[in-house]
Amino acid sequence: MTLAKNLYNTLVEILEDVRELPMGAGLLQADHAIALRFGVSESTARNWRRGKHSQLAPATMAAIIKVCNRIAPERVSDLEFIERLSRGAHEARLAADALVEQLNNQIHSKNTTWHIYSGPLKMAFDLKLDPMRRQRLMTQSSLIVRRVLEMGIDQANIPAAPELIRYSTHGWYLNGLFKIREDSLQSELAGILDGYLSPVEAALYVGDGCAVPSLISGNPERAGYYAQQALNLLQTATIEDEQFAAVSIHDAATMIRSIQVMIACHSGYRQQEGMIAQFVHDHGDTPAQIEWIEGHRQEALGYIELAKRVDFPKAAHHFAEAGKALNKWLSQFDIPFSSTASQSLCGYALLMSEGPTEPVRSQISEGLLRTIDLGIVSHQIRARLCQARLYESSGDRHMAAFQHEKTQELVQRHNLQRWYTMLDQMLLPINA
Repeated sequence: MTLAKNLYNTLVEILEDVRELPMGAGLLQADHAIALRFGVSESTARNWRRGKHSQLAPATMAAIIKVCNRIAPERVSDLEFIERLSRGAHEARLAADALVEQLNNQIHSKNTTWHIYSGPLKMAFDLKLDPMRRQRLMTQSSLIVRRVLEMGIDQANIPAAPELIRYSTHGWYLNGLFKIREDSLQSELAGILDGYLSPVEAALYVGDGCAVPSLISGNPERAGYYAQQALNLLQTATIEDEQFAAVSIHDAATMIRSIQVMIACHSGYRQQEGMIAQFVHDHGDTPAQIEWIEGHRQEALGYIELAKRVDFPKAAHHFAEAGKALNKWLSQFDIPFSSTASQSLCGYALLMSEGPTEPVRSQISEGLLRTIDLGIVSHQIRARLCQARLYESSGDRHMAAFQHEKTQELVQRHNLQRWYTMLDQMLLPINA
């Protein structure tokens, strides 16, 4: 998304907030409203929407900010940030430096370090961080990186860019910005493959950071490529690399191969049975040292049981263990719980074996509330689908339809239809 398109989207939000544009208005209606309120031509607004302009005229931005000062002063800072980035590489560098300093102050506390499964996760899940501030930090972070990628600025000119990208990895995931997470981590800008990180941590950024959003964006083939690339990179790691990364080679392999299994369960379990059987043989009985990775190992084992559709109580057990491990990892950073999909998937597995009992209803409903509260898009979609299955099994077609409608709103907004289709086929109705 170009800077111009970000400007367009921000102006649409402002006009919706001040009731000059109805929610869900059509594209031409939005173009007209922006042109009328901010004194630009409709063709200019249309070009912003299409992302055709890489530069924004200073006089135009000054006029827009002046109007916004009257009608929505609380949004002026957002426009000023966009205007600052439009000036070029020097301002992008200054913005990146300032933002990394803020992220440093937020992340380096309560046992947290920079490594992939502590610092960035604290940024994504810390409930003590004001939600509006988190949103602002992540929005600014994605704007900077998108702008730098759009301009093709050399990494040497933005020294803070690698830190900014890695600090924001899970924050972007939280906000549903899957494309920017993948694009930034697989770019040269991230500095992942230039020796800045050990092969162990670099493999995790490729295998987790790129493969997961690629899967959720609907491309399991590309996700599998990233996972294999990460495993190949991990094979070059030494004991010294392991010590530098603070993640064992075994744990890193467990994480990446768990992701491989989840990709296979979504896209074609029967075609990947050999790989899945090998995963169970190698990792089925060996817990990971890092609880975050252990949680994903348990999730992978749970997904295997869902795909096989034979032993749902066993699937429920694995998802319950996943939730415990993920919560334990985050609690050491003073984060009380995570909002992963494990709880809802555990409830779904119990629904398939026990039916819509009160404990099952409570499990699934609480899982949905957690995902809504923290707003992880893909996890909320999973949770809403599980909730819909609960209502379907109870014969409540009205509420099932409501949950499906809410699910589709998220799917359409974030363009996740292909992934959702795979998920929907895996989480079949109770009588299927």
